[in-house]
Amino acid sequence: MSENRKNTMGSGQENRLTVVFLTTSFPRFAGDFAGTFVYRFAEELCRLNCRIEVVSPHNPEVSPSTPHPENLKIRRFLYTWVPGGPRLAYRGGLPAQLKGNPLRWLWLPVFMIAFFLSGLAASRRAHLLHGFWLPGALVALLLGATRNLPVVIHLWGSDFKVLGLPIAARLLVPLLRRADTIICEGEPFAQSLEKMGFPENRIRVLPNGVDLDAFSPQDRAAARQTLGLPPDPLTIVTVGSLSPHKGQEYLIRSLPEIPRSGLMFRLYLIGDGEYRPQLQSLVDELKLNDYVTFAGTKKTDEVPLWLNAADIFVQPSLSEGNPNAVLEAMACGLPIVATRTGGLPQMIEDGVDGILIAPASAGDLARQIIALMQEPDRRKKLGANGLHTVRARYASWKTQAEILKAMYLSLLNPGSAT
Repeated sequence: MSENRKNTMGSGQENRLTVVFLTTSFPRFAGDFAGTFVYRFAEELCRLNCRIEVVSPHNPEVSPSTPHPENLKIRRFLYTWVPGGPRLAYRGGLPAQLKGNPLRWLWLPVFMIAFFLSGLAASRRAHLLHGFWLPGALVALLLGATRNLPVVIHLWGSDFKVLGLPIAARLLVPLLRRADTIICEGEPFAQSLEKMGFPENRIRVLPNGVDLDAFSPQDRAAARQTLGLPPDPLTIVTVGSLSPHKGQEYLIRSLPEIPRSGLMFRLYLIGDGEYRPQLQSLVDELKLNDYVTFAGTKKTDEVPLWLNAADIFVQPSLSEGNPNAVLEAMACGLPIVATRTGGLPQMIEDGVDGILIAPASAGDLARQIIALMQEPDRRKKLGANGLHTVRARYASWKTQAEILKAMYLSLLNPGSAT
């Protein structure tokens, strides 16, 4: 525990709080959706005069020119030296990459060793370690024992799905309980941790932040004009990496029912990813090219415009945590149709500030989208309720980073009030 460790914090620039982030997902280029919330925490902590060093897997799509704060350093570790070798990160995350692929399971020890060694180099001057998702949490705990540093672990919806497996619970939970602080996104996740035997006094709930200045309602016609989009028809939008677990396949499969109902529409998929060729083939197969646009990756400041240009936002994920894309759409006053998975049922009250459906159900998705398209007053009411919810329940990234920094300092100075 942190109270048995020597406090190495001092005063002045050279001794400012230094934290190592260990994460399997971090933005690789401007506009990348991978690990954006990890980046936002890092960015705001840097503005609070912290030094953040991020350790994350290398990826061929990494752009070295991506701007970031001066006191944010990013280490990208290599874990395969074979051309065309297995990729374990990104593309839906580590669990998705390992699923049903024995070769990648064999490569996992190499990945974890490379992760640890890169973290070992990064943590020489660190005051504290912060591990994101299960792989980052495990590496942080091992480094914490090696360096005698306090450890914070940050678990998301996908992690709880893994920990729900009996063998994973037996192997991983005793290790994870060694963390000084365990952060999760919502009370249901905190209750799950308590049931697993995690000490209640070490569990902290910290939702992601929302940039309510950037994401706010704007005039729809003006947004469409700025983007060069036609004023009609009704527009559906979804935002996220194009990956199987995001469920865009089922959204596309739901679409043929809409024109059969006599309604005209346009779907814009914001984001990119390895699943795009398969999704494009599905659009071709269903003859939906006149209705679907793959808009690609957008810069952060462009996303609010795309949301405000839309009439309906859809989150069709098969598995999720608490996706910020949904919060940002709610902050723009959009009615939400989302799947009942991960943290989404805690974010959305079905029928009040959004609509929840079963995952992988193209039929249900089609029915709910058609109903919303036919009921403009209901769209307006759901959007207004969602806007009220996000403003009432969620804080800015700056506020959440201040809370996180206070957690760090309480571990380093356990006798001080924070």
